[in-house]
Amino acid sequence: MGRSAALSLQQNDRPALVIEKDEKAIELALSEGHLVLNGDASKDDVLREARIEQASGVLVCAGDDALNLFIVLSARALNPSLHIVARSMNPENESKMRQAGADRVVSPYRIGGRHMANIMLRPHVTDFFDVVTLENGQELWVEELIIQPGSRLAGHLG
Repeated sequence: MGRSAALSLQQNDRPALVIEKDEKAIELALSEGHLVLNGDASKDDVLREARIEQASGVLVCAGDDALNLFIVLSARALNPSLHIVARSMNPENESKMRQAGADRVVSPYRIGGRHMANIMLRPHVTDFFDVVTLENGQELWVEELIIQPGSRLAGHLG
């Protein structure tokens, strides 16, 4: 999951630093052109070395919910304004991730289940979005734009 997220950030020209302690994963990340810090993201000194205090966001996607929870706690303590997106394999842990400081929690099984249900319920719509976002290197992005009150665009549709 982390590799996929890092690749997506890279493809969208968003700089990212991968914190990894597994040598094979480090070699793979380096071969894909990622910046890599060899270390344990649950350690405050490693997060400081990664300059977490200056970061705008962090994706926490270690393979274990307890480790992810610990990383979220540490990252939030070191940078209170950080935008944190964390992975939780067990849906029961999602509220704990939020309590620890995650702004958003992603549950791969929940997302996968919804996607499967959407394939059953809305196969053509699901296929359309899969094709335009996942295949042939071409992507269609739906963006969110917040119109501030008082803007000349406020109150206008289209």
